Order: sequence, then structure tokens, then C-alpha cells
Amino acid sequence: MYDAAPISFQAYVFNSFTVSVIITSVLLAALTLWLAQRKQLGYKLKIALLYMHLFLLLLPTIQVAAQTSCALEVFMCQQNGVISHSPLIIIGAFMLALILGYFVIPNMYATSYKAKLLNEGKWFEFIALVSRKRSIKAPRLYVLDTAIPRAFSFSAIKSKIFISVGMLELLSDLEIQAVLLHEIGHIERRSSLQKLLLGFARVASPLATFSPAHNDEEIRADAVAVEEQGTSMHLRTAYARVREYLNYSL
Repeated sequence: MYDAAPISFQAYVFNSFTVSVIITSVLLAALTLWLAQRKQLGYKLKIALLYMHLFLLLLPTIQVAAQTSCALEVFMCQQNGVISHSPLIIIGAFMLALILGYFVIPNMYATSYKAKLLNEGKWFEFIALVSRKRSIKAPRLYVLDTAIPRAFSFSAIKSKIFISVGMLELLSDLEIQAVLLHEIGHIERRSSLQKLLLGFARVASPLATFSPAHNDEEIRADAVAVEEQGTSMHLRTAYARVREYLNYSL
């Protein structure tokens, strides 16, 4: 009786089960990203779909890594390979998606630009004043050490607003107020987490490149600035100055 021919490394790693996981994950990742950008969906559902998108992108990567470990005999696997470890792979991908979305991505923005926390000054006081007026917990204000004018916010365990040195130097005081009010609008609606996750997806996910960007949340955040200032002029001039700077710097 002859022994069965040994299975090649490539055939072992990319077996029919692994290939089916990859194809299914990519298709479902595309679907969840498309659904997450539908206008009619609520914030919580959009966030859940974006987390699912991250999970589905991570799942085949972890699957291949686990299958490779079995092939290299790093771990003791049963004869059916990594199939028996599928529950652990799913849990691992899910936990990694949560960690990336909730902790790594927001802190990645802060550390990459050496964000400095402001505990005093007119902009700190302005944030505190507006937050009291709108009955929300005042977000922390951070200044990013970059000449590029940019501002964004993050609302999860602790809400944070980030604004760059370049933005503070480029805009007038009333324009800076409009920008900060816009970010407070995101925090008030808790849409900043969705914005960050979608922004990360557009960078990290090849599927996101072909997805249209909807500006519903931006319009709603603009409305907060217009409501507080009684005019859209400062917001419009702020946008114009930033666009002019970015076009000139290209």
C-alpha cells in the first residue's frame, strides 16, 4: 500500500476552505462598506457596518496566517488543518477590528502629528462655553504639530477635537470658531467615529477606493456652526482659505 503524496505548502495554505473564506469575506466587505454609506441608515447601524467591514478584511488575513502556522508546524493542528480553529480565528478577527476601530485609529492620528493637549487659553474656554450651552460634555482640545490646515474630532470614551497649528495660523478667530463649532457638531451627533472609521477604510481598504463619499454628516455639522454664529460667512471663508492653501501647496 502506497502512502499518499505529500501536499505542497501552497496547496495546504490556500486550500478550498481558505479560498472560500477569502472570496466570501471580500464580497461581504464590499457589501458592508456600500451599506455603511447609505443616507437613510442611522449612526449606530453605520458604525456597526464599518466595524463589520474591518472584521471582514481582517478575517482572511488571520485565516491565512493560521493556516500557514499549521503548515510550518508552528502550532499543532489536526488533520483538517485550521478548520477546527475557526471559532478562535473569528473571535481574533473581531477583537482586532474592535481594537483598531476604537483605540488604534484615533490615537494613530494624534501620535503621528505630536498632538498637544490644551488646558487653558481662549480656544479651551470657547470649547467649554459652547459645550455648556449645548449641554454636552466638553471635548478635549488638541493642537497638531503640522503646518497643513486640518481639523477633525473623535467621540467615543472621551471626545476629542484636533486642530493643526497650520489651521490656527491660517484662519481668523471667527473662522476658527466656525471650524471648532463644526467639530462640536460631529461630536454632538456622535458622527466623528463613523467619519474616522470611514476615513481609515478609504486608506486601508482597497474596496473603499471605489465608494462614493456622502456629505450628509458634514452638512449637519456645518449647521451647528451656522446656528451658533448666526451666519454661514465665517464657515464659508474658512473652507475657501483652506482650499486655496491646499491648491497652492500642490
